[in-house]
Amino acid sequence: MRKEIIVIGIGEMSGVFSRALLASAYPLYPITRSGNINELAMKIPDPEAVLVGVGEADLDSVLESMPEHWKTR
Repeated sequence: MRKEIIVIGIGEMSGVFSRALLASAYPLYPITRSGNINELAMKIPDPEAVLVGVGEADLDSVLESMPEHWKTR
């Protein structure tokens, strides 16, 4: 089984990428930018990738709130 991919932001661009990843049999875990990222990080500490699909206005705050160990993903 493939490792999990976290998708932050559930907009149009994230949807495009998510459909392609699902077609490639990756398990996806979506979270909105207002969701509890740290709670999800405790459940999935080592994802294959973290896709950040939020607008430019929200990007800085999402990157600041993202757990350090996800930033290399």
